[in-house]
Amino acid sequence: MNRNLISKPIITCEDLIQLGLPPTQAKRVIHDAKKKAVLAGFTFYNGKQNFAPSKFIFEIIGIAEVA
Repeated sequence: MNRNLISKPIITCEDLIQLGLPPTQAKRVIHDAKKKAVLAGFTFYNGKQNFAPSKFIFEIIGIAEVA
């Protein structure tokens, strides 16, 4: 796993593709993470951005967040 990617606060679809996820699955993970962020009160992510907070990405794909 790429340590630089794990330390990023924001993850893009391209980052997930570099990790080995297929493009469609990477887009779905970003979409789901944005939904979680909006439900948590981060209304900024309620748009067409192609990125999401790493905290929510890690919850979805099952990676423990590195503090």
